Amino acid sequence: MTAMMFALATVNPEAKEKAAEYSEGVKPLLGQYGGKPVGRYPISAQLVGEHAANVLLQVEFPATADVMTFLDSPEYRALIPLREAGFASMQIYVSEA
Repeated sequence: MTAMMFALATVNPEAKEKAAEYSEGVKPLLGQYGGKPVGRYPISAQLVGEHAANVLLQVEFPATADVMTFLDSPEYRALIPLREAGFASMQIYVSEA
C-alpha cells in the first residue's frame, strides 16, 4: 500500500541557511529510500488551529515501512541537528493511501 509522508514545518528565520542545508541533504535520501516528492507548498494562510507552519512537503513512498526506514537511516539521523537548528518546528506524518 502506498504511503504519503507529509512534513509541516516552520522555518527558523534566524537560521534559514541551516534549513536550506537540511533540505539539500534530504533530497538525495528520499530517492535512495523509495521516496518521490509530490510537492512542496508554501502555506499562504492558517485557517484553523494554533500551529503556524509556513511550508508543507508531500512525498510518496511505496509503503509506511519505507518512510520509517528513511527516518531511521544513519544518513537522515546525521541531518537532525540541521533540522533542529533550521526549523522552529517540524511535524512529520504518514498516511496510507
